[in-house]
Amino acid sequence: MSEFRLIGIGMNMLLGILLMACSSIPVREAQSVVTQADSLWQAGQMYGIDAGDSVTLAQAYETLKEYSAFSSFVHGTSSLGTFSHACYHYGRLLRAKDDPVAAMECFIAATHSHTRDYHILGRVYSNMGDICHLAGEFQLSYDMFERSANSFLQGGDTTAYYYALNDMAFELAEQGKKEETLALLRKIEGSNQSDNFSEAVLITKILLAIRAKQYKDVIDLVDKICIPSAYNPTIMIAKAQAYYYLQSYDSAAHYAQEVLDKTKSPFDKDNAYYILIHCDSVQHGNRVYTLSADRADTEKEIEERHGKLTQAVQLLEQDMARKRDLRWIFMALGCLCLICTALLLSYIRKKHHLLQEQNTNYIDKKRKDMEITCSNLRTNKNIKKELDWDNYESMCTIINVRFGGLQEKLTSIPNITPNDVRICVLCLINLSYAEIAELLNISPKSIAKLKSITAHKLGTTMRDLRTTLFQIACEMNSPKVSIK
Repeated sequence: MSEFRLIGIGMNMLLGILLMACSSIPVREAQSVVTQADSLWQAGQMYGIDAGDSVTLAQAYETLKEYSAFSSFVHGTSSLGTFSHACYHYGRLLRAKDDPVAAMECFIAATHSHTRDYHILGRVYSNMGDICHLAGEFQLSYDMFERSANSFLQGGDTTAYYYALNDMAFELAEQGKKEETLALLRKIEGSNQSDNFSEAVLITKILLAIRAKQYKDVIDLVDKICIPSAYNPTIMIAKAQAYYYLQSYDSAAHYAQEVLDKTKSPFDKDNAYYILIHCDSVQHGNRVYTLSADRADTEKEIEERHGKLTQAVQLLEQDMARKRDLRWIFMALGCLCLICTALLLSYIRKKHHLLQEQNTNYIDKKRKDMEITCSNLRTNKNIKKELDWDNYESMCTIINVRFGGLQEKLTSIPNITPNDVRICVLCLINLSYAEIAELLNISPKSIAKLKSITAHKLGTTMRDLRTTLFQIACEMNSPKVSIK
C-alpha cells in the first residue's frame, strides 16, 4: 500500500507542476483569487465587477477546474474545496453579465464537485432556482430551492434555510397552490426567527393574493411592509396591479410609473408598461403610442433574455436527466445483482441440502455396516485372533479397515492412549464388562472406571460413549460434494 501511496503523491506533484506550467495563473494564485471573492461575498459584494478582476476570476475558475479534474482522477473525488467556490462566484458574475447559459454551466459544475460545503452548495442551488424562475419554470425552480433548503439544513445555516423555504413557497404561490404555500409560510412563521422573515413572508402572501384575485388583501399586505421596502419592484407591481383591477387607475398608474423610474429589470418594466398603457387608454389616451413603442422594445429584450434563460434551463434538465438515467442504470444493476445473488444463494442451498442428504445417507449406511461388523465380532468365539489383539499395530490396522479409520481418528484426540483405544473398540463392539475384563485381563470392577475416564477424554458420558464412537467412525471419511 505504501508504494501505491508514493506513486499517487508523485502523480499529484507532477500534475501540479504541469498545471502551474500550462495554466494562465498558478493554482495557488487561483486559490487566492477565490479567497478574495469569498471575503467580498461575506461583505455583500461581488468579485470580478471590474474588467481586469473579471478576467482573473475566469482564469482562476478554469485553472481550478483542470486541477479538480486531475485530482478527481487520482483520488476519486475532488480534493480542492475552493473549486466549488470558484464555480459559485464565477457563475454569479456571469449572471450579472446576463449570460445565464454559462452561469448554469458553472453551477452544474459545482454540483458535480463532490463538495461538502453545504453553505456554498445551498447558494448554488438557489441561483439555479432563480434562473428557472425567470424562465417561467416554476416547478423546476421549486425543486432547486428545495435542494437549496436541504443543503442549508445539512450545513446548519438556519437563516438561509428559512429563506429557502420562503423561496419554495413563492414558487408555489406562482402556481396558485394556496394550501401548500400557506403550509410552508406557517412553518416559517412558527420558527424562533420568524421576525427576520416577516417581509419575505408578506411578499409571498402578496403574490398568493394576486393569483387568487384578492386585490384588497394585496393593498393591505403591501401597507404592512416597512418604508424601506416601498421601492421593491415586486411589491410595487403587485400594488399597481391591485389598484388597476380595482379600477383605481390614478393609483395604479402612479405605482407603475414608480417601478419604471426605479427598476432595471425588463420583466418588471413590461408589467409596468402594461398597466400604464391600459390606464392611459381608459383616461385620455395621450401617451398610449409612446408607451406601446417603449414596451415593444422591452418585450424584444425580454424575448432575447428568455431565449438565453430557456437554454440555461435546458442544460439543467439535461444534467438532471443524465443523473436520472445513471440512477436507473445503478438501480437496474443493483436489481440484477440482487437477482443473481438470490439465484446463487438458492443454488448453494440446494447443493448444501444435497450434501447433507448424501452425508446422512452415507452415515446411515456406514452405521448399518458397522453394526453388522460389531454383531459378527460379538458372536465370534475367537475375537482375539480375529482382531490380532496381542499385536497392537496389527490390531490398529484391522480396526481402521473395519471401522472407517477409527483408531487414526481416536489417536488424533489429545491424551488418548493405546489402552483408551482398546476400551473404545470393545465398547463399540458392545461386549459385556465380563468379556472386556477377560480380553484386558483385569477385574470387571475396573471396567466401569476405565470406561468413565475414556468417555471424559472424548467429551461425552458413559451412556453416550458408543453413540459418540459411531459418529467419530462414520464422519471421518464422509464424502464431499463439489459445487460446480
